[in-house]
Amino acid sequence: MNAISMRRPSVALLIIVSLLLSGQIILNPSLFIDDRAAESATFVVQAGDADLATELVVQAGGSVEIQLELIGAVSATLPVDAAEELAGLPGIEVARDAQVSLASTDEDASVDDLTGHIDALNLPEHRTSTDDQLLSTGSGLGIGVALLDTGVANHPDLAGRVIDGPDLSDEAGTSAEHLDSYGHGTFMAGLIAADGPVPGAAPGSHIVSVKLAGADGDTSLSRVIEGIGWAVMNADRYNLRVLSLSFGVPTDIAPEDDPLVAAVQAAWAAGIVVVTSSGNEGEGVVTSPGRDPWVLTVGATDNALSSVPEWSGSGSVGDLARPDVLAPGVSVISLRAEGSTVDEENPSARITVDDGPADYFRGSGTSMSTALVAGAVAVLAESRPWATPDDVKAALINSGVPVPGSDAPAIDLAAAERLEADPDWNQQHPVVPSALVPKTMPWTDHRAPGPQETWRRLDLADLQAAARAGWADAAFQRARWADAAFQRARWADAAFQRARWADAAFQRARWADAAFQRARWADAAFQRARWA
Repeated sequence: MNAISMRRPSVALLIIVSLLLSGQIILNPSLFIDDRAAESATFVVQAGDADLATELVVQAGGSVEIQLELIGAVSATLPVDAAEELAGLPGIEVARDAQVSLASTDEDASVDDLTGHIDALNLPEHRTSTDDQLLSTGSGLGIGVALLDTGVANHPDLAGRVIDGPDLSDEAGTSAEHLDSYGHGTFMAGLIAADGPVPGAAPGSHIVSVKLAGADGDTSLSRVIEGIGWAVMNADRYNLRVLSLSFGVPTDIAPEDDPLVAAVQAAWAAGIVVVTSSGNEGEGVVTSPGRDPWVLTVGATDNALSSVPEWSGSGSVGDLARPDVLAPGVSVISLRAEGSTVDEENPSARITVDDGPADYFRGSGTSMSTALVAGAVAVLAESRPWATPDDVKAALINSGVPVPGSDAPAIDLAAAERLEADPDWNQQHPVVPSALVPKTMPWTDHRAPGPQETWRRLDLADLQAAARAGWADAAFQRARWADAAFQRARWADAAFQRARWADAAFQRARWADAAFQRARWADAAFQRARWA
């Protein structure tokens, strides 16, 4: 089925900023209605091959902004009528590269418990440092988490563990003062990896920040797909095992027609666990890409795991219930990005710890729940280095704690660590056609090792040896998805070689080249929009 947003709401993107807020997303109808008055607009055109999509756009009288090799698509400016004609061609998908706006409401919150959200995750008992201080088990040591958000500000609780990836925002090339001028990404990074008085779920992990938006919070679908593509390309370089996406947009578009779904499935097939939110729209609405059946979709609960807030997104997509799991997302405490937009607009959310500076902030939303689960996945990945994304997802679901009023369980990380592998953990959903996604997930091949092998735990001696060698060094990288066991999964056979995440065709995207830096993904109307 061809999808074009002029006939129904298209997938768009906005980071769900819900610091201090329950966060309600409002679609801007003018961006989605059948607007014949508009002469042109920006679209994402999928053709299974970026070069073919480029050719079609040019023939239709449009101009290509950038190729999105990950999903065989382009971001392009097209006459509206021409975009509709392209959408009618067999095998071509066209979606409006539009945005949504955030409206928010205040929420009363208690700040008495600084670590309740971490305690609720039930972290493993062996989360302690060894005598020789070579590693801290159960902390996500050496695991990279790609955080696609608004950037990460300098904060002492993250010192030395934030790597700046590409800046895809309109602030690219400006001073370091704008690392996170909006404030959302810093909050999420703290929930994942902070090691101060308000700890994250995985304080041994490192954050790779892919900045999508600046001080005004503007971003777009094409920026996000670019960011996901960059993470896939650089997964081995930074040992990226987790992709944290604290954003979503309400849409009724089918997952198989959704270009954002195609992108997250490409990351999943690359061995990266994609963790994303169910949205803040309440019962009956699940946002994209959380609608995708493959990824790990997260809803919110309170710290006591006793209730689900009314704003936490839930519902069915096809015959599949969403979200998959729940995690704390009510009155959560994390890091403050001083001077950022959300900081200036919500001074009452600032938190002081132990009579120190007000370096912390309060917020609520499924964004927070998503970041906590991303950290939990990093902890699992530390001791389960060969686990597939399907393994991790199934382990968290099957070991979860029931929560009243929800079909999804709250995660219990210690229980997930103890769980025995199940041969039925591999998912069987259809795969969305995309440029770099194989027809099936590689670990589902009949020659691939099953969960009993991929879920095997490393013992302490193995972990210490790995720490001495360096988790991110070349030897470890070679051992990851390309070791002997995974060779049997056809990662290196002819069919999979054609995908070649880093092959010449994909390299043509040139993520950081001058043309990319000059690209302006959003038109003037888009730039005028604001998150809040």
